[in-house]
Amino acid sequence: EELLPLVELKGIGRVRARILYEAGYRDPFALSKADPGEIAKLPHFGSRLSSVVVEEARRYIKSHYKFV
Repeated sequence: EELLPLVELKGIGRVRARILYEAGYRDPFALSKADPGEIAKLPHFGSRLSSVVVEEARRYIKSHYKFV
């Protein structure tokens, strides 16, 4: 249940969501503030995917919260 907000992001399934969650990125907002280089160090993430995932989190925040 706690992984659902992360799983909504493109490119994130249950395994990657769990990895992000355990690394402290518990929601799209936290992920949107992340350094892609730090995400790339996590298992199952590379430099390209980490950049895509952070950008996707930023898009998610903008589409769900108009004040950002």
